[in-house]
Amino acid sequence: MWEVTARCPLSCAHCYNVWTIEGAPTPHERSPVQRLALVDRLLPLRRRLRTLTLSGGEPLLLDVLESLVRRIAERMPRVQINLSTSGLLLEERRAHDLARAGVRLVQLTLLSARPETHDRMVGRPGTHEKVLAAMHLARQAGLAVAVYFVATRDNIDEWPGAARLALALGADVLVFNRFQPGGRALSCWRELTPTVVQLQRAMEQVTQLRRMAPVQLGTPLPCCEVGPGRRQDTLRCPIGTANAYPTIGPDGTLRPCNHWPASGGSLLARPLTQVLRHPYFGRPRAGSSGALLAALPAECASCKLARGCGGGCPAARCLANDVIYGRTGSCDDAGFNSADSRY
Repeated sequence: MWEVTARCPLSCAHCYNVWTIEGAPTPHERSPVQRLALVDRLLPLRRRLRTLTLSGGEPLLLDVLESLVRRIAERMPRVQINLSTSGLLLEERRAHDLARAGVRLVQLTLLSARPETHDRMVGRPGTHEKVLAAMHLARQAGLAVAVYFVATRDNIDEWPGAARLALALGADVLVFNRFQPGGRALSCWRELTPTVVQLQRAMEQVTQLRRMAPVQLGTPLPCCEVGPGRRQDTLRCPIGTANAYPTIGPDGTLRPCNHWPASGGSLLARPLTQVLRHPYFGRPRAGSSGALLAALPAECASCKLARGCGGGCPAARCLANDVIYGRTGSCDDAGFNSADSRY
């Protein structure tokens, strides 16, 4: 992932961007020339890199976005270029320009089928309408569309309606994200965290929706939240695996993922191969620099399945410095009790 800018016209309470953590400095954004130089820094990975997602903040605020996409497409033609945007600023001409430059897929977030819910969650009236329009414009430009849903306690029950609306408007894939504490959301994560009962109901709805269209899970989920008999939907943190998504920040530093604020160094100051040797980018092991991410939380100590799921998102756990998942103790299918939720 590449956060090409920290600027954003929205003020989502659930925002995980690391520079929105209270007291965190706003990253110094690189110049257009430096951004193009960053593309060349990625060339050692051009045969192994499958996708490169340009995000933010709001990437459409970047006037030179199309030239950046063209440089990526020219230097790394095998890489699929995705664009993660709120859709607020997408217009017909720009959608076609981005498609011609090399973008293949647009990622949009739809938080509800109800405009009032979506607009309230992002802090800007009229945004729901813009997301739906952006889906149409992207499809017209020949771009694939992935629609993301971020499940908080307030909107998780509206997941099926949002999914069906997205499918009706031509979404190619749906992605269900369980809210994870981080960024601005650290100030209110307890209020935003869905309950176990809500999550298990949502997972049942995921199964039903998969009969209609591809539905993916986009955030690490521990066994205790997916529910009994659903271990296939358990997602473990991908850091250190082939599915990892190291993240370039607006300042050119490389982090293990878009949720974790610590970086392994600047790609403008050091070669990519050297930065990737930092322990942050390997599978965290006890005694390494990534030990903080490796440690299972205390509430998972007696769980027979904990090593398999890793206890959920380690970055979110560390940032919240508390129990962020809805259950403590064993999550063995035989003894699972959904009433044993923390929140």
